[in-house]
Amino acid sequence: MKSPHKLKQRARRMLAAFSAILLLTHVSLAQQAGFNWCFTPASLGVPTIDGTVDEPNELGWFSAFEYTFNNGTGDPDVTVHANASTTDLNLAVQVKNDPTWDLNDTILLAIGWKAVGTGSPDTFAGIRLRPLQNGGVATPPKWSYRPGSGSTANVNWGAEQADVGWLSSKTVTGGSAPNRTWDTEIKMTFGAAKLPVPSGKPLFFYFNVFRVCSAPVCPSTAPGDDGQVVQFPWPSVKADRLDLTGDTLMPTDNIDSTPLPSLWGKGIINSTSNCTGVNFSWGDISSTPAHIVANQPVKLTAKLHNNSGNNQAATNVLAVFRKAPYGVSAFNNWFPLNQVNVPSVAWDGPALGGGAGTPAQIDWTPICGSARQWPQLHPRRLELQRGGNGHSQPR
Repeated sequence: MKSPHKLKQRARRMLAAFSAILLLTHVSLAQQAGFNWCFTPASLGVPTIDGTVDEPNELGWFSAFEYTFNNGTGDPDVTVHANASTTDLNLAVQVKNDPTWDLNDTILLAIGWKAVGTGSPDTFAGIRLRPLQNGGVATPPKWSYRPGSGSTANVNWGAEQADVGWLSSKTVTGGSAPNRTWDTEIKMTFGAAKLPVPSGKPLFFYFNVFRVCSAPVCPSTAPGDDGQVVQFPWPSVKADRLDLTGDTLMPTDNIDSTPLPSLWGKGIINSTSNCTGVNFSWGDISSTPAHIVANQPVKLTAKLHNNSGNNQAATNVLAVFRKAPYGVSAFNNWFPLNQVNVPSVAWDGPALGGGAGTPAQIDWTPICGSARQWPQLHPRRLELQRGGNGHSQPR
């Protein structure tokens, strides 16, 4: 629990001849409680729940929101992908750098909403998944669901419903100690007798990933401990710290141990209406000259907007430009062109794309390898990341 973390998220859309990523970024961890977790529409198809998160090559995750806990090494500890169809809520969790695989490795979600109208939540859903459980006689249920009622100051959680039929998951493990991995894909079906969470309605949202390292690989730190646990909660109320500590950690991995909903973040399913941060749309992408010609220099520009709720500039935004050859599947052929650090993206209004914007630009000279390649039709892709050594939430 002593590694600095960067946090990132993204929501993405693609066109055939030009692809870009709509980046929804908050300014700093200090304001994270006001940030919105966006379960973006699965516009390019639903993911295959097979335990293999083939992103960005799998269309089902290509348009998903993404949130990453990075440790500064380029090999993030935890990455979470999320989107929704009209029938299902889809979630994928990728865990790396895990010294041991443990039956108590846990994914926990808690969602709250107003049953009638909008406002402070009075209805709740809690889900706990232990993806490495094998269903043995002596093990607790692999997943469980608990409905709840109450307010932001208190939740009365109902009885646990074990291994509910409307939730399915698949986990694939890999690597070796001390860098074991496990990827879990989850599908939860909406419905009154299933997951009763509404679409397109403001939500309160909390999640936590418990990465367990058991003894003797990880020694006990206190009497009664059996190894060590690192938690990866969202939101986290401490800004620019080296430890994931604070009010949103949990004393146990039980649903009724979640922090008070007043400490949760905001969210929305199948909509981007409540999403704020650094953003751009198709009309914000341009090139000079407008028509790209092989072997002639061109300047690519992305006009970045910032509608973060705190009316402050977003700092250290890294724009990464990529391209895929025309005539080749773009989903697994993205090559970097160049990148540029934008020191500050000014707040330019409360709406998405609401103002003049801040330009991010690179120079590029396209090379035409054969007469069949048309550089002006090469798909291009833009990714945004938040730079720096502190906590951040890019893409």
